[in-house]
Amino acid sequence: MTIHVFETDLSAGVCPQVRACYFDQPKNTAIHSPNPEAAAVMKRLLGGNTEVIFNLGETGSLSSATAFLTARNECVVCSDKAHIINSECGAAAALGVEIVSLETRNGKLNTDTLNREIVRRQNDVHLRPIKVIEIEQPTTTGLAYTLDELSAIARIAREFDCSVLIDGARIANAAVRLDCDIKNFFAPFTQWVATIGTTKLGGANGVALAFSDPADAQKYKYSQKMYGQSGPKLWPVSNQYKMFFERNLWKKNAEKMNKAAKLFSNIMDHLNVHYSGISCRYQVETNVVFMNVPFYLTPDYQKDYAFWSPEPNVIRVAFPWNVTWEEIDALATWIEKKLKEDQG
Repeated sequence: MTIHVFETDLSAGVCPQVRACYFDQPKNTAIHSPNPEAAAVMKRLLGGNTEVIFNLGETGSLSSATAFLTARNECVVCSDKAHIINSECGAAAALGVEIVSLETRNGKLNTDTLNREIVRRQNDVHLRPIKVIEIEQPTTTGLAYTLDELSAIARIAREFDCSVLIDGARIANAAVRLDCDIKNFFAPFTQWVATIGTTKLGGANGVALAFSDPADAQKYKYSQKMYGQSGPKLWPVSNQYKMFFERNLWKKNAEKMNKAAKLFSNIMDHLNVHYSGISCRYQVETNVVFMNVPFYLTPDYQKDYAFWSPEPNVIRVAFPWNVTWEEIDALATWIEKKLKEDQG
């Protein structure tokens, strides 16, 4: 039987604390209404005048946000490794949104490249101008933008009057990596929208979509309904956010996930001394490890473990909130056995 533990951090299921609170909804609540206590918790977490809307899914939240933030003659710019352009089946494009990707070395936008592309698209009727800068915190490659890097992007956004859309599916892992409050990630920006994810932390489903401008949040509610992100019972979706962020469960789970990834990468570094063809592709900062591997360790050639393979001879190992040392040790032992069989 194929082992799916490390294929994605969504493979772990729902953590017990969320299972205990998820369906706790009082009688006589208004249709579509979230738990107001959850909304208050998120407002304190994010600071400022932030307003949060609870949606049904991450892909729908990102794509509907791009449509909300852009006019038909405008576009969105992102990294060439961004999830929104590589792993969402063209969801934003299906809503009429053009997404322009910029080549990056490791998934982080380069400010010089970003600045040039924005300027290139100004005042040219043959090209859609860039209105939204989309970033991931952390990136698909598992790297966290530093606060200085975010500030540099914020300066460009202000100079060219761009909104910033932040994909925060694993934002808790980035905050643990940088040892900072989540709200610090938004402080440099003037106009922003962000997804705040919990499903990878052990949440059930749904996503919090946060707006820097409460007026935008009110306007977005029409987009929420139009693009299938509203639901008659959003109270359970919001309950899990109260559980995660009122009690610091987000930090506990994210810390464990990040530590597991770092432990595994250290083991792989040790194997790299003795065997060729295996190494970490990017610096390990959060809960995912991208590895350069021989072909026989890729999903096309083996069925023992399931991995996501974004390109030939590369696999991603993701560490969920409930991963155990025994599971990590078993994976490392399996990899070493395969290497030994091939290389002696």
